[in-house]
Amino acid sequence: MNLPRFGGLLLCMHAIAGAALGQAREARLPADGSDPRLGRLMAAAEVWAERTNSRRVIVDQVCLVPDVPTFLEAIAAWDERRFWPVLIEDVPHTLRFLRAFRPARVVRFPRKSSIPAEGVWDAAGSAVGRSWTNLDDPGSAKAPPEAIAAAPPPRAPGVVVVDPSSPALAGAVALAAGRFQRLARFESPRRYGQTLDALAVREFVGGLDAAVASVAARRGELGDDCDFITLAGDWPFRYDAPNGPRCLDDLIGRGADGKRWAYVGRLIHDEKTAVYQAMCSLFLTTDSAVVFNGYPISGQPWAEYGVDRAADRLRSRLEVEKRAGDDAADLSGWHRTFDPTNRFGLVLINSKGGPSNFDLPRRSARTLDVPQTGPAAVAMIHSFSAAEPLDRSTIAGRWIANGAFLYFGSTHEPYLQSFRTPTLVADLLVRGLPFSAAVRVAENEPFGEPWKLILIGDPLHRVVPRASAPPRTDELGVSSDWPVYRAGDRPSADAEPDARFAWCLRSAIDRTTRMGGTAPIGDLATELRSLDRQQISEPLRPLFDDLLADLLYQANAYRELRTRFTQIPRDRRPASATSLVESSLVVELARVSEAKFSDALTLWSETFRLDLPVSIRRYATDALLDRATTPTRKSDLRAAIRAVGGRIEGESAGILRATVERLEKELQQNRPR
Repeated sequence: MNLPRFGGLLLCMHAIAGAALGQAREARLPADGSDPRLGRLMAAAEVWAERTNSRRVIVDQVCLVPDVPTFLEAIAAWDERRFWPVLIEDVPHTLRFLRAFRPARVVRFPRKSSIPAEGVWDAAGSAVGRSWTNLDDPGSAKAPPEAIAAAPPPRAPGVVVVDPSSPALAGAVALAAGRFQRLARFESPRRYGQTLDALAVREFVGGLDAAVASVAARRGELGDDCDFITLAGDWPFRYDAPNGPRCLDDLIGRGADGKRWAYVGRLIHDEKTAVYQAMCSLFLTTDSAVVFNGYPISGQPWAEYGVDRAADRLRSRLEVEKRAGDDAADLSGWHRTFDPTNRFGLVLINSKGGPSNFDLPRRSARTLDVPQTGPAAVAMIHSFSAAEPLDRSTIAGRWIANGAFLYFGSTHEPYLQSFRTPTLVADLLVRGLPFSAAVRVAENEPFGEPWKLILIGDPLHRVVPRASAPPRTDELGVSSDWPVYRAGDRPSADAEPDARFAWCLRSAIDRTTRMGGTAPIGDLATELRSLDRQQISEPLRPLFDDLLADLLYQANAYRELRTRFTQIPRDRRPASATSLVESSLVVELARVSEAKFSDALTLWSETFRLDLPVSIRRYATDALLDRATTPTRKSDLRAAIRAVGGRIEGESAGILRATVERLEKELQQNRPR
């Protein structure tokens, strides 16, 4: 196999690993974009600024489609001058995006026929090619897709590498079409969850490089035709190295000398999530950021990763909230910052811990403390946070499941200096660099060799303030005949349940637009409450569940949310509704003050009375133990456990027994001699 770019790198990488790590620990960290070590990066950034500058205006609408074939047709309706967001319709992703984008209208693209498996790749390429045509030029619309795809720049200097069988294909098409990137086909038997050995990684990376080379002959240096690679396939993200697993994504895009020539990100999850990730990156802007520092604010190495200068730098373009210090950045400060739903478009976090816990001053937080969120780009300096990005019981998995469209973190123990400081990341983001280039270190920085950090999402995403947003237009073009979502007249109380639910769904969508967004949502929740879930037809029931859960959470009707949805068997509850149930309990526990221990006991008892997973019961029990700071509270908690313990079995019963034993030991120690 011919491995011109990666073969030599892999052979020498292990030999130099020890020396590189030793040097990295001693190296000084770059402070800002003016550091000479970043000269190559900053020179390339000037090229990117020109090549990624969109020539399009945004049509002020969002198009909803029912499936992937219809999605491809809707993308093909873009042209070189106009485009607009397209989402595969569901409730959680659709409402999150619409609330952030606030379009003038929401339209629906007519359903298209299915595509056979062998025709998916051709349909994807055709959609991308047609999206670049000039509809005002009849000749260009007739050009074959391969001729359009081979057209010369200007276009973004990136390649989107796709496995046609991947659920992420639709998101890949969106990024290729939206950023004028080339689409490359790559198939491999290696699958997500595998850790590649040396031979397997040579084969995989060599094959991927060949796929990139087939559409981007000018590659190998920053500033050429391929500086960014988006992966869209069910592929591994780890490979073996002498000092532990490393991230495959950080090996890709390097030459034999280890020098980076491309920054890598990847789309994962199902087609709806991948499309959501792509559309957020293409179309959303933000005015807000939070920098949350769980480290000590003095002493080394923590002080070097302080957030004061990062916050100051971001304030030149965004509204910034800074949290640092024992009182501001403890677990209570975390919940004051993020509950009940994170409102910040950019989130930078410092913490310590593992895949499912992160240490804050005085107390550790857990995965369940990750908030529900609007569309957000998250970068977390933390060990193991992205150890399993598809697992919502881990930190990265939970952020993505709860609404983040981009996440940067570590797949393994990375060492602190492998991360750029918040100050440098903030400086590079403010300078307009793509997210991947702002957070990933260069080869002459500490830990600049292929390492353990991963970017989930579009590597070309940039943080764009709303004041700098691309223009929107009411010029509809080809979409002028597409049906517009309107709530219509409210059905009568004796109308069919499906018709009443459909009105609620249309109304919820319509009220995210700028025309309908001032209407309250309370009446929709009331209408849904009045419907018998069992009378909703089976295909619509998941949508019903998702919409009711969303509206109850938005209305802070947390107890009703938990009571209703824990009556549904766990294997039939939508994952998003389950997440909202868990978050509602976490939010309420955080709100209970030290003076209201009785209210905390009531919430704790609820976790054992309702059909909830062991993880939330353990979380609530530990939260009560933290609050049981006096003998009276310890006795009250012990009594509450004894009241519910007799009817609890399995792992939950073990939690209760261990807690009672601890309480009795502490009470015994507190008795006067």
